[in-house]
Amino acid sequence: MHAGLRYREAIISVIIGSSNHFEIARATAISLYGFGSQVALGTTMGLFWEVPVMLSIVYLGKKLNDRGFWKK
Repeated sequence: MHAGLRYREAIISVIIGSSNHFEIARATAISLYGFGSQVALGTTMGLFWEVPVMLSIVYLGKKLNDRGFWKK
């Protein structure tokens, strides 16, 4: 079930939301543990996953749109 959003609204919301969490995690880790810490390095590695995950979400959204998921 979806939240009553149209296709374009839903996809944009998911991409922005997933991208913002990586940035907040990096900023928190750097402010708490310092720039050179292993924790900051670990959160930086999330960047390598961000693009494939976002592309997968867009692909899934397109497939759901093709099946009429967002049509009322």
